[in-house]
Amino acid sequence: MKTPVWILCNDRKQWAPGTNVPGAPQNFPAPYFRREITLESPPQKAKAVIAGLGFYELYVNGSKVGDRVLDPCPTLYTRRVLSVEHDVAPYLRKGKNCFGVLLGNGFYNAGTETIWHSELLPWRGFCRFLLNVEDENGFQLLCSNTGWKTTSRGPLVFNEIRNGERYDARLEMNGWNLPGFDDSGWAAAEQSLPPGGVVVPQAQPPCRVKEVVEPAGETRLGNGAEVYDFGFGMSGFITLCVKGEAGAAVTLCHAEMAKPDGDIDNGQVEGLVYKGGFQTDQYILKGEPEGETWTPRFTYHGFRYARAEIEGKARIISLKANRIHTDFGQAGRFESSNPVLNGLQACTLRSYTANYVGVPTDCPHREKQSWSGDANLAMETGLYNFNSESAYVEWLESFAEEQLPSGSVPHVLLTGKSNNHNFNWGGPAWDCAFVMMPWTLYVFRGNRKVLEEHYDNYRKFADFYTAQIPDPESGRIVRLGLGDWCPPKGLEPAPAELTSTAYYFHALELVAKIAALLGRKDDAAYYAGLAGLTRKSFNRAFYKGGGIYANGNMTSTACPVFFGLCEEREKEKCVDRLAGLVRADGARAQFGILGAKFVARVLGDFGYADLLYRLFTQPEYPGWANTLKKGATTLWERWDGSDSRMHIMYGDISACFFRYFAGIRPHEAAPGFRTFSLHPLVPVGLDFISASHESPAGTIVSQWKKDGSKFLFHAEIPGGSIATVTLPDGSSFDAGAGKHDWACPLK
Repeated sequence: MKTPVWILCNDRKQWAPGTNVPGAPQNFPAPYFRREITLESPPQKAKAVIAGLGFYELYVNGSKVGDRVLDPCPTLYTRRVLSVEHDVAPYLRKGKNCFGVLLGNGFYNAGTETIWHSELLPWRGFCRFLLNVEDENGFQLLCSNTGWKTTSRGPLVFNEIRNGERYDARLEMNGWNLPGFDDSGWAAAEQSLPPGGVVVPQAQPPCRVKEVVEPAGETRLGNGAEVYDFGFGMSGFITLCVKGEAGAAVTLCHAEMAKPDGDIDNGQVEGLVYKGGFQTDQYILKGEPEGETWTPRFTYHGFRYARAEIEGKARIISLKANRIHTDFGQAGRFESSNPVLNGLQACTLRSYTANYVGVPTDCPHREKQSWSGDANLAMETGLYNFNSESAYVEWLESFAEEQLPSGSVPHVLLTGKSNNHNFNWGGPAWDCAFVMMPWTLYVFRGNRKVLEEHYDNYRKFADFYTAQIPDPESGRIVRLGLGDWCPPKGLEPAPAELTSTAYYFHALELVAKIAALLGRKDDAAYYAGLAGLTRKSFNRAFYKGGGIYANGNMTSTACPVFFGLCEEREKEKCVDRLAGLVRADGARAQFGILGAKFVARVLGDFGYADLLYRLFTQPEYPGWANTLKKGATTLWERWDGSDSRMHIMYGDISACFFRYFAGIRPHEAAPGFRTFSLHPLVPVGLDFISASHESPAGTIVSQWKKDGSKFLFHAEIPGGSIATVTLPDGSSFDAGAGKHDWACPLK
């Protein structure tokens, strides 16, 4: 048994990526590796365990193993590297066998200069991999070592996660991953230092192509280029089928928007990537008479449109879009009688999946960055709709890994950079995701393990923010961080110190709850006490009486109610004031991303069915339905459509559909839907709802419709669960497992 070692290709004898040497290249062609073995007979079972950075493709006897793409998922490579196990027995045969590995730069060796200096990530280096192959008896068939041959002179001449790929088919090495290939011109692989992180198996689902999309329309531009419209925004890449002469090139540029003349428009998003083509792939033909088909391997784009430009003599036979995302299964379905709600549900799911390619991101084009606040705001939508638990668990591990000894956590994960620990672009509304997301996972899925493993981290985090209050005796107000990001232009946002203090208070409350859950009674009392002091300081600082907090806008009013900061005797005044504000402004969205959650949740929790429904469906600016009216197929970063049009920050709307219109609400006291509420809100104008959710206990179904003056409700409750059912006539009762039908008069 030999010990597998990390190996890399440096056949060009270049300086390592990221080396501060004048003229040193910042991106590298994809390295190819091969190794042959001889088998007297193929094993009945054989597993290959590979960790390939940044991304890899594994081949056996000319065939790609599996259907995973952009594998493995990104991590903080200096702390943890994910390995993947493959069943390779079906690919093996008697006699000579060839294993091949192709590596892409991915996020491990992202060399293009960006506004976030992603080219300076601390782990940057040559792509490398670790591999071990064993049969069913544990006999080693193969491992990575310097016996492998390698070359960087293959056809994949450029790949960069934010720029794109360039593939020169004239450089193809036919049979490179088959037995008998002449690799005498290839170099020996070099043993490399490990990337630093511990190698652990990837637990979450991989990324896969989830849908192949035909163009919905085509536009020929004056210069002869063709723009293909795929009908909706997505993350993915194009499969190109083309015929032409050797040396002709097809350049594919991807965008989420189109100009009035039909050309693509990246003007709102490309400026943050400083060098190289933006979302641009190029294929150079080898001149195959029967035509050639190509799909990028190690990049992805956020797009709805693709422009194809041809240099030389060539003809495009077809273009198809591959929509990709993390392959978590569907866990929820929502449908209603209102096409606006259905359209917003579709937009939200597209934005969520476009922003979950391995890890949660803010947008899939200009940034591809793992912002904690964005992920937190969309988490309940993710859990209602998808089996995303294992993906969140893996990502939350990275959150803990990036915590500093002081207790600080980054607002952007998976960079390892100290400048992502700051208050200018983060603060409590982002950082408190560190505690809030594990608690949400516990409530929805009953996952207590994450809380147990990282409790000390949460305590350190709470202590860190407590230490940032310079004069706690005069008031426990957190005057740091971003506030209600991306409100409508011209709106005075809620004061950042109001939302920051509210998130800090909530983090203290959650740490106290987690401590109590884990039997840490002294800690529970301590953090609950701090939370109580913070509540008093908050109300002294911001409450003006009459239901008015701070500047009195929607976010300022809803935030204290949402987080439980209002004094009980004042709560009704605040809720009434919020309802009045929303009603007086025609239910327009006069808030940013934080208020979008606070306002909707408070209206829903306090039973304002008609007003909540109007908030989501009124068509005027600013508002969700207004973006649909303007042609949105995904959620926008800003209400007016400026900047990105494929963000998830406003994505709690789908969770609200499940929670309020379907009425499916988990109980904190009995996590994992062991007990839950079925309390649908029934607004005027909405005639039916059909929703389901795959909870840990089983399938929950909520279906209702109006029949004249009657409300007809069908529900299905999984075995072992109890639902507290509340009907529109105010009646409430508990129901056990089974299929149920109830009716009551509509008010």
